[in-house]
Amino acid sequence: MEEAGTAAKEAEKPGTPPVQPKPGEAVQEKGRYEVQVAAYRERGSAEKMVRKLSTLGFSSRVVAKELSGSGQWFRVIVGGFDNRAKAQEAADKLAAKVSGLKCVIRPAANGGN
Repeated sequence: MEEAGTAAKEAEKPGTPPVQPKPGEAVQEKGRYEVQVAAYRERGSAEKMVRKLSTLGFSSRVVAKELSGSGQWFRVIVGGFDNRAKAQEAADKLAAKVSGLKCVIRPAANGGN
């Protein structure tokens, strides 16, 4: 029983990493920069990429975006980076693990939407 109590106390310490979301779960991460991994016309394709990224250890989400003249697109976003350098590091890791990705780094707006 002592171990369970110790584990609970450890979980309460400041600086303990947050609980990771379930694969494919939408996440609202805070940060000034985000990486757009891909954009699809169909939500199913975007969700498939989210699942793939999850198996590689990346937390991502789908964000629907209406573009004038182009209609609705579903963006796959990995986000919540404090600075552009950290976002670039993540983009480089993503590109190394998934062939053909052309990541776009941009300032996060409205929580990534």
